[in-house]
Amino acid sequence: MYPSVRPAKTRVTIAPFCPKNHGHEILARETRTGGLLKKGDLVLFYHSVTEKQVVGIARVQKEAYPDPTATEGDWSSVDLAPAKQLNQAVNLETIRSDKVLANMPLVKQTRLSVVPLTQTHFARILKLANTTFHE
Repeated sequence: MYPSVRPAKTRVTIAPFCPKNHGHEILARETRTGGLLKKGDLVLFYHSVTEKQVVGIARVQKEAYPDPTATEGDWSSVDLAPAKQLNQAVNLETIRSDKVLANMPLVKQTRLSVVPLTQTHFARILKLANTTFHE
């Protein structure tokens, strides 16, 4: 369960999954140059491998920096802290079938670790998860 089995600080790696799709590398560079994730930003925590579902809200604790464990490639890490577990996970099929969420970048590239999200998308996912969140 998120966040009970997650440590207080979780490092998320932004990694290129497919050499033919450089969108991931661009996101990594944009993040490291101040484009995407800023300290204090809220993010939705998405399991992208097997479960393919949004499970929680996290807050950026440390902005992107070169991944010290990477041996090759343009990998970046971002430190996150859990903020809240969703009352109900929101899976990819629900996101795909929802008219408000159907145009999210996640729908087109489900294996990306980081995708931009509008306030409308964020609020809709929380509604589907029967979750409220107040900063």
